[in-house]
Amino acid sequence: MIKIGVGEWYPLAEEVKERFLADAEAAGYRDCIEVFGLDEWGKRADGKKWAEEKEVREDANMASLVEEEVKFDESDVD
Repeated sequence: MIKIGVGEWYPLAEEVKERFLADAEAAGYRDCIEVFGLDEWGKRADGKKWAEEKEVREDANMASLVEEEVKFDESDVD
């Protein structure tokens, strides 16, 4: 299964999703593709969850999430 997420903020998101589906249909692969929207946090807009999806805190911002995920060791910096 090929899963394709398209950012809902993109002005042509619906057209892009339709094009992926149409191309897959034309090639005979419609049952092998899943196309859905994504919100600004990368969460699926169709209500389904990603495997091992993490809870997004309401007070979180992207910088704080990156800092938590990537432990930067300043001793490596010259």
